[in-house]
Amino acid sequence: MIKGSSRMRPTEGRPILRVLLLLMIFAMVTGTLSGCQLGTSEEPDLPNAELGPDPEPNPVEFDPLPKLQDDLRPVHPDESVHCTLTERFGLANAAVRLEQIREVGSEAVEDFEGQLAMANWTLAVEGALLKQHYEISRLRLELTRCQYAVGDSSTEELESAQAAYEEARESFIQFWNDFTIHD
Repeated sequence: MIKGSSRMRPTEGRPILRVLLLLMIFAMVTGTLSGCQLGTSEEPDLPNAELGPDPEPNPVEFDPLPKLQDDLRPVHPDESVHCTLTERFGLANAAVRLEQIREVGSEAVEDFEGQLAMANWTLAVEGALLKQHYEISRLRLELTRCQYAVGDSSTEELESAQAAYEEARESFIQFWNDFTIHD
């Protein structure tokens, strides 16, 4: 509680909001890293003898990753899969919803419409976080595949990235299948 105030902080007494806020910050920070280009950093200026021999490439072709949208159905008759993915579960919408949740804070939402809105806001933030987790896992897998192909990644790292991707994908699809818009 804020000293001298009877009002609680928005996340006080609500551990799920604290977790969601931390995950949102993590997703936003790591999401900015996906814009980095590979191969643009300068190599250290060391003699080749100190770097060791070049790693052996792995002549392997990977199947393309399936499109997430192919495994999703519309969650509402008035909203397409694309709209839900890009707008409702977009980072901009999640930031707005998080601000709305913070403004309401710990005040009890007593009216029915307010309760519906709060439920939709929290689900939008959760959906955005799970979508970002999926996207990060997909990008890490793609990066690990590229590194593996040129010999810069081990089979264990590739398997770990594949398992993390599959887990994140299944987690998001499960959330999507359970998700409903409260109206």
